[in-house]
Parts: sequence; C-alpha cells; structure tokens
Amino acid sequence: MDRLNYWQLTGLENIYLEDSYVLGIKTDTAIEFFLEAVLTENHPLYSSPLPGEQYCYRRITLKFSHPQTYNLTLNKMLPIVDPDGTWDYGNIDEFFMENEAYHLIGEWGELTVVSDPPMIEFDQDFSIANSDFLQKMISFEKIKENYPTLIDENVKSLSINFSVLAIR
Repeated sequence: MDRLNYWQLTGLENIYLEDSYVLGIKTDTAIEFFLEAVLTENHPLYSSPLPGEQYCYRRITLKFSHPQTYNLTLNKMLPIVDPDGTWDYGNIDEFFMENEAYHLIGEWGELTVVSDPPMIEFDQDFSIANSDFLQKMISFEKIKENYPTLIDENVKSLSINFSVLAIR
C-alpha cells in the first residue's frame, strides 16, 4: 500500500497538524490526542485568527477508536511553557498511514497504531485543568511516579506496547 499523508485522510483535509499543539494523550478503549489544532481557511469552522495569533485554533480530539495493536513511545514529556503561561507537548510533525498502520511522530514521542480510521471531535468545553483528564493522561512523569522501581532518573524515553482484541 502507498503512503498516505494525514491531509489525504477523511476529516483531516483542512487541519494543519505541524503547527498544532499536543495538550495531552490518553489511552483507554481508544487512543486520544488532545490538540489545539490549526484550521485552514477551507475548514467550515475557520474564522480569522485572534489578535496576536497566526492561525485559527480550535480544541479538538484526534481519536483512534478500537485499536487492534499499538506501540506508543513517549519521550520525556516535559511541557513546553509559553511566555503567556500556557503549555503543550509540541507538535505532530509527521502523521501518515502505511501498511494498514497509522504513524505519528513529534517531540512528545511516536505512535504506531492499527485501528479504525482516525476521527476528529471538536471539543466545546475541553479544559486542560480537568482533574479527570489529568488523572487519566499518560505522561512520562505519571508513569515514573507510579512505577518508581522500573524507571530511574536516567531514563529519557519510555516505550509502551499494547495489543488488544477488537471488540465490536
């Protein structure tokens, strides 16, 4: 199968991920990336950028439902703090589909997943301060805190391998 870039996938045609920001990653029955996403001028929800911003940003969830297998490698997920006090984990620098798997790469780490096609959900009330979100968010520091005997201070990245049965 040929390599398909993310903008060739349904629902992602008018979103520019290279300048979007990863706010968090959650794994449960689905894999979810919480993003401050850039919408292009052709997107139906596009509006002029706010004063001082280069792009039209909207909070979205990039969701891989029903993952059959995935490999998530997290780099040391220290938030990048902007001068205004907001923070993120960098961008999605590469996102493509090849050989029935989706591949995402960025400062936060790498994900390879075999799943249903990704979906975009626009978040109306998404808040990074939501304690339920923070408790379930997978981050290097959270895993290190929960499993101190497995990870010492010299570890720079962590690989998590999962295989699940598809439940339909």
